[in-house]
Amino acid sequence: MDSARNAYGTTNVGGAYNAGTVFKLAPNGSKTVLYSFKGGTGDGGYPSAGLVRDSAGNLYGTTASGRGSGCNGLGCGTVFKLALDGSETVLYSFTGGSDGANPNAGLIRDASGNLYGTATYGGAGCGSYGCGVVFKLARSGTESVLNAFKA
Repeated sequence: MDSARNAYGTTNVGGAYNAGTVFKLAPNGSKTVLYSFKGGTGDGGYPSAGLVRDSAGNLYGTTASGRGSGCNGLGCGTVFKLALDGSETVLYSFTGGSDGANPNAGLIRDASGNLYGTATYGGAGCGSYGCGVVFKLARSGTESVLNAFKA
Protein backbone atom coordinates (compact mmCIF):
# COMPACT_ATOMS: atom_id res chain seq x y z
CA MET A 1 0.00 0.00 0.00
CA ASP A 2 1.29 3.46 -0.77
CA SER A 3 0.85 6.71 1.18
CA ALA A 4 -2.39 7.47 -0.70
CA ARG A 5 -3.76 4.10 0.48
CA ASN A 6 -3.66 2.56 -3.00
CA ALA A 7 -3.15 -1.21 -2.87
CA TYR A 8 -1.16 -3.10 -5.50
CA GLY A 9 -1.42 -6.72 -6.55
CA THR A 10 -1.27 -9.28 -9.34
CA THR A 11 -3.71 -11.51 -11.16
CA ASN A 12 -2.57 -14.89 -12.43
CA VAL A 13 -4.63 -14.66 -15.63
CA GLY A 14 -6.49 -11.93 -17.44
CA GLY A 15 -5.26 -8.71 -18.96
CA ALA A 16 -4.72 -7.93 -22.63
CA TYR A 17 -2.90 -11.23 -23.30
CA ASN A 18 -4.56 -13.43 -20.64
CA ALA A 19 -1.16 -13.98 -18.98
CA GLY A 20 -1.83 -11.95 -15.82
CA THR A 21 -1.61 -8.36 -14.69
CA VAL A 22 -0.25 -5.93 -12.14
CA PHE A 23 -3.04 -3.69 -10.85
CA LYS A 24 -3.68 -0.76 -8.52
CA LEU A 25 -6.79 -0.62 -6.35
CA ALA A 26 -7.71 2.88 -5.13
CA PRO A 27 -9.41 3.50 -1.75
CA ASN A 28 -12.69 4.22 -3.59
CA GLY A 29 -12.59 0.73 -5.15
CA SER A 30 -11.56 1.73 -8.67
CA LYS A 31 -9.07 -0.63 -10.30
CA THR A 32 -6.36 0.30 -12.80
CA VAL A 33 -4.36 -2.30 -14.73
CA LEU A 34 -0.77 -1.06 -14.63
CA TYR A 35 0.72 -3.84 -16.75
CA SER A 36 -0.51 -6.83 -18.79
CA PHE A 37 1.97 -9.69 -19.17
CA LYS A 38 2.40 -11.19 -22.64
CA GLY A 39 3.56 -14.61 -21.44
CA GLY A 40 5.73 -16.97 -23.44
CA THR A 41 9.35 -16.10 -24.05
CA GLY A 42 8.82 -12.34 -23.73
CA ASP A 43 8.22 -10.65 -20.41
CA GLY A 44 7.08 -13.57 -18.29
CA GLY A 45 3.58 -14.52 -17.33
CA TYR A 46 1.19 -15.77 -14.70
CA PRO A 47 2.26 -13.86 -11.60
CA SER A 48 0.66 -15.37 -8.52
CA ALA A 49 2.22 -13.52 -5.60
CA GLY A 50 2.19 -10.13 -3.99
CA LEU A 51 4.49 -7.25 -4.83
CA VAL A 52 7.12 -5.34 -2.90
CA ARG A 53 7.73 -1.60 -3.38
CA ASP A 54 10.89 0.43 -3.10
CA SER A 55 11.09 4.00 -1.79
CA ALA A 56 10.72 5.38 -5.33
CA GLY A 57 7.45 3.49 -5.82
CA ASN A 58 8.76 0.82 -8.20
CA LEU A 59 7.10 -2.58 -7.81
CA TYR A 60 8.93 -5.92 -7.79
CA GLY A 61 7.48 -9.39 -8.24
CA THR A 62 7.77 -12.81 -9.81
CA THR A 63 6.14 -14.63 -12.69
CA ALA A 64 5.74 -18.39 -12.58
CA SER A 65 6.65 -18.88 -16.23
CA GLY A 66 7.96 -17.11 -19.28
CA ARG A 67 11.18 -15.69 -20.63
CA GLY A 68 13.14 -18.57 -22.09
CA SER A 69 12.65 -21.93 -23.72
CA GLY A 70 13.18 -24.17 -20.68
CA CYS A 71 10.50 -25.77 -18.53
CA ASN A 72 8.62 -27.49 -21.36
CA GLY A 73 8.95 -24.48 -23.67
CA LEU A 74 7.00 -22.18 -21.34
CA GLY A 75 9.96 -20.48 -19.74
CA CYS A 76 10.93 -21.03 -16.11
CA GLY A 77 9.81 -17.73 -14.60
CA THR A 78 11.17 -14.27 -13.88
CA VAL A 79 11.82 -11.60 -11.31
CA PHE A 80 10.53 -8.29 -12.67
CA LYS A 81 10.44 -4.58 -11.88
CA LEU A 82 7.52 -2.35 -12.83
CA ALA A 83 8.47 1.33 -12.89
CA LEU A 84 6.08 4.18 -12.13
CA ASP A 85 5.77 4.93 -15.86
CA GLY A 86 4.41 1.40 -16.46
CA SER A 87 7.53 0.00 -18.07
CA GLU A 88 8.37 -3.57 -17.08
CA THR A 89 11.94 -4.85 -16.86
CA VAL A 90 12.89 -8.48 -16.41
CA LEU A 91 15.63 -8.46 -13.77
CA TYR A 92 16.27 -12.21 -13.86
CA SER A 93 15.13 -15.18 -15.95
CA PHE A 94 15.26 -18.60 -14.31
CA THR A 95 16.77 -21.45 -16.35
CA GLY A 96 15.17 -24.38 -14.57
CA GLY A 97 18.52 -25.77 -13.49
CA SER A 98 20.26 -25.32 -10.18
CA ASP A 99 19.17 -21.63 -10.11
CA GLY A 100 15.53 -22.60 -9.70
CA ALA A 101 12.30 -22.51 -11.68
CA ASN A 102 8.72 -21.34 -11.31
CA PRO A 103 8.82 -18.78 -8.49
CA ASN A 104 5.29 -18.64 -7.14
CA ALA A 105 5.87 -16.61 -3.99
CA GLY A 106 6.47 -12.94 -3.31
CA LEU A 107 9.79 -11.26 -2.71
CA ILE A 108 11.43 -9.64 0.29
CA ARG A 109 13.60 -6.56 -0.26
CA ASP A 110 16.42 -5.57 2.09
CA ALA A 111 17.67 -2.04 2.83
CA SER A 112 20.38 -2.39 0.16
CA GLY A 113 17.86 -3.24 -2.57
CA ASN A 114 18.62 -6.96 -2.80
CA LEU A 115 15.62 -9.21 -3.43
CA TYR A 116 15.01 -12.60 -1.80
CA GLY A 117 12.53 -15.27 -2.78
CA THR A 118 11.80 -18.92 -3.37
CA ALA A 119 11.36 -21.03 -6.48
CA THR A 120 9.22 -24.16 -6.56
CA TYR A 121 11.82 -26.19 -8.46
CA GLY A 122 15.59 -26.31 -8.77
CA GLY A 123 18.39 -27.61 -6.66
CA ALA A 124 18.87 -31.33 -6.13
CA GLY A 125 16.65 -34.29 -5.27
CA CYS A 126 12.91 -34.70 -5.90
CA GLY A 127 13.46 -36.17 -9.35
CA SER A 128 14.75 -34.26 -12.34
CA TYR A 129 13.09 -30.96 -11.37
CA GLY A 130 14.70 -30.45 -7.95
CA CYS A 131 13.00 -29.68 -4.64
CA GLY A 132 13.15 -25.88 -4.82
CA VAL A 133 15.50 -23.11 -3.82
CA VAL A 134 15.77 -19.94 -1.76
CA PHE A 135 17.50 -17.28 -3.86
CA LYS A 136 18.98 -13.82 -3.59
CA LEU A 137 18.93 -11.41 -6.51
CA ALA A 138 21.55 -8.71 -5.98
CA ARG A 139 20.93 -5.19 -7.26
CA SER A 140 23.49 -5.98 -9.98
CA GLY A 141 21.18 -8.72 -11.32
CA THR A 142 23.32 -11.60 -10.07
CA GLU A 143 21.27 -14.47 -8.70
CA SER A 144 22.68 -16.77 -6.05
CA VAL A 145 21.10 -19.79 -4.42
CA LEU A 146 21.10 -19.47 -0.64
CA ASN A 147 19.56 -22.90 -0.05
CA ALA A 148 18.65 -25.82 -2.28
CA PHE A 149 16.08 -28.09 -0.68
CA LYS A 150 16.58 -31.86 -0.72
CA ALA A 151 14.12 -34.72 -0.34
